[in-house]
Amino acid sequence: MGLKFKAFLMLAVVLLQVTVLSHFTLFGVIPNCVFVFVLALCIINDNAESVVFATVTGLMVDMLTGAQFGLNTLLYMYIAIGVIVVISFAYQKSIKIVVPMCLCASFMYELIFGILSFLFRGAAISFGVIFSVVIPACAVNTLVFIPVYVILSRLRFEKKRKGIKYERQI
Repeated sequence: MGLKFKAFLMLAVVLLQVTVLSHFTLFGVIPNCVFVFVLALCIINDNAESVVFATVTGLMVDMLTGAQFGLNTLLYMYIAIGVIVVISFAYQKSIKIVVPMCLCASFMYELIFGILSFLFRGAAISFGVIFSVVIPACAVNTLVFIPVYVILSRLRFEKKRKGIKYERQI
């Protein structure tokens, strides 16, 4: 996938999340499709470009949602770095490795976002939030992640396959 195509997809997913998908709930939780999209791209393209992509996407989400400014930017960036480091030790990017990684990354994101959101508002933090918000959000994000990862990895595979065919013709 080229940079322009990724930028177009990023913009489309962010706009869909902010406008349409914010009214759609699954198991009482709004799916975080932007986070899932960034996570899938970081796993597929494990390089520094993915960290920049995640940071810019987080900045766009912060600007369009009106939440605590900079929180999504930092969380997306740090989780992208963590995912790239962990995936570099993986022998292969099979779905058996990628789905638990998504579950862990989603748990970390939702937990840190929830704690920092509560702290910035000055509210008390309860463990009930973890069971009522964080864990269902992790499950929903992981369910959304699987088709997104499969589609994006196939798009990348098709691009590689077309490149190999082009090299053989030369």
